[in-house]
Amino acid sequence: MASLFFIVPAGGVGARMQADRPKQYLMLTESQSVLAATLSLLQSQGEHTIAVGVSADDGYFKRLTLPKDLLRYDAGPNRSDTVRLGLQAIEHLAQDDDWVIVHDAARPGLTPKELQQFIHQVMTEPNAIGGIMALPAVDTVKHVNARQITHTIDRNTIHLAQTPQMFRYGVLKAAYEHALSHDLAVTDEASAVEALGHHPFVYQGYPHNFKITHPTDLRLMQFLFSERTLCE
Repeated sequence: MASLFFIVPAGGVGARMQADRPKQYLMLTESQSVLAATLSLLQSQGEHTIAVGVSADDGYFKRLTLPKDLLRYDAGPNRSDTVRLGLQAIEHLAQDDDWVIVHDAARPGLTPKELQQFIHQVMTEPNAIGGIMALPAVDTVKHVNARQITHTIDRNTIHLAQTPQMFRYGVLKAAYEHALSHDLAVTDEASAVEALGHHPFVYQGYPHNFKITHPTDLRLMQFLFSERTLCE
C-alpha cells in the first residue's frame, strides 16, 4: 500500500501582515499559532511523515510542540524552491507511487473530516496521478490590462486553486525538476504537473480554507476557530 507524506512550506515572512513575526507564528487561539493549528490538522490523518520547510534563521519554530514524525528542513528563497527541497528531504523515505500532500502553513481552516474526504477521493480516483482542492468562481470574472477590462471570462471554466494539492511522489518530483531545468515559474504543484502534460483533477474546496495573507484574514480565521470551539 502506498504511503502518505505531507510537505508544509513555511519559510515566508508574511510582509503583508505587517506583524512583528512571520504570519505562521501569529496566534490563532490563546494557545495555538497558525502553523501549530495547520500541523494539528495534518496530524489528525494518522502517523505520517510531515516535512516542514522553515528559514534557516527561524527562531520561532523550535518553540512549537512538534509532532514526533515531523521532519524539519531549510526552506528555499521562494515557495516552489521550498517544496522542491521538501521532496528532496523525503526522497530516502518515499517511493514513486507514494502520495505527497503539499499544504500551505497559513491554511489551517479545513476540518479533519474535510481533509480526510479529499485524501480518500484522490486515492480512489481510477488511474489518477493526483489533484487539488479548488473553488469554482462565483463572481463575474474580468480580464484586466492597465486597469481596463479587455474582456469577460466565462466563470464556468474558472476555479480558484487552494491547497492541499496531492500527487504521486514520482510525478511531483519530476515536475519540479522539469520546472527547474526549464526555468519555469510555477505558483503551485498543479502548474508544475501541468507543464509535464498532465491534467490534474479538481476536488471540492471550501470558503473557510482561505490562506491567511492580510490582517483581516487572521481576524476572520480567529473568529472561525472561536465559533468551532463554542460548538464543541
